[in-house]
Amino acid sequence: MKKNILTVIAVVIFTLISTNAFATIADPFGYFNVYSLGDIGSSDDTYGSDYQGIAGAAGSVYFSNFSLNGLDNQSDYTLHTGGNATLTGSYAGHVESGGNVNLGSVSVNGDIYSGSNVSNFSGGSTTGSIYASGNVNLTQQFTPGGSVNPGSVYSPISNHTQISDYFTSTASQIASLGNTTTVSEQWGLLTVNTTTGINVVSLSSAQLNSAWGFEVNGASDAILLINVTGENATLNSTNFSYNGGIASSDVLLNFAEATSLDLSGGNTVNILAANADVNFATGLVTGNLIAKDLQGSGQVNLGHFAHSNTVNPIPEPATLALLGIGGLALARKRKVQP
Repeated sequence: MKKNILTVIAVVIFTLISTNAFATIADPFGYFNVYSLGDIGSSDDTYGSDYQGIAGAAGSVYFSNFSLNGLDNQSDYTLHTGGNATLTGSYAGHVESGGNVNLGSVSVNGDIYSGSNVSNFSGGSTTGSIYASGNVNLTQQFTPGGSVNPGSVYSPISNHTQISDYFTSTASQIASLGNTTTVSEQWGLLTVNTTTGINVVSLSSAQLNSAWGFEVNGASDAILLINVTGENATLNSTNFSYNGGIASSDVLLNFAEATSLDLSGGNTVNILAANADVNFATGLVTGNLIAKDLQGSGQVNLGHFAHSNTVNPIPEPATLALLGIGGLALARKRKVQP
């Protein structure tokens, strides 16, 4: 009987591997520090700053004088894109891109995987190898630390369609929840008191942006979902404080209605703006930053919303697919030197 059960499990996993072209990420909030459902930067306005965690984009990324610090230690990868990647700066782990990879003055501490071609427009180096399903055209200015492999099979870890759908469905689901608590305001300080479990509160973008501080009180077993209303949102520096055991990892700002979000200053909170073009001109976010499209030069420090599977669990078949395809894909990882 045990043999038959194992056989069935093996067949299920094999079927999932055969019918899914990509792996998926079991916890998108927990895996990505920053994610764009579209592009990060543009060819005319490159994004220049640094992210401490793993970055992803369903579209293309255009990074200039940028650094991905790879402080998560949960993956040997620092960047996953579905489109092209134009990179200068430093990257503390593997890079995978579904399109072309164009390298400038860059240091990649790992491998590069491309679903198309790899080229360079100035000097740079990798500590690892380069794999491209198309051509690899490098000048003598560029020094790969490992082998160069054109015509390689591209097997990405990230299914950007599934990840994007997850973020948009999570935003919609949270927006549909009724309020369970209220927010009070006194002299520019917003305060929310939470109880055990999921707490939901809503306020307008204008209310949030006009406050100098946002105080969250509650125990460590509390989760706070904040629905921020308004199509054109702005968030400048807000002093988020957490008291009683609840932490920033337990709190999520959901800009489900926003089609644009102007972001600046310092904010220690997780931000979900899956339907918004986010202009992060300057400042610092500590936590998740999820956008439809992301432009600017703002810095994002490491932080994550820790309750994605509580709020919107990923379907079990996706988890099985991760175990099947993801296990095989992750098995190809090479250790990144410190």
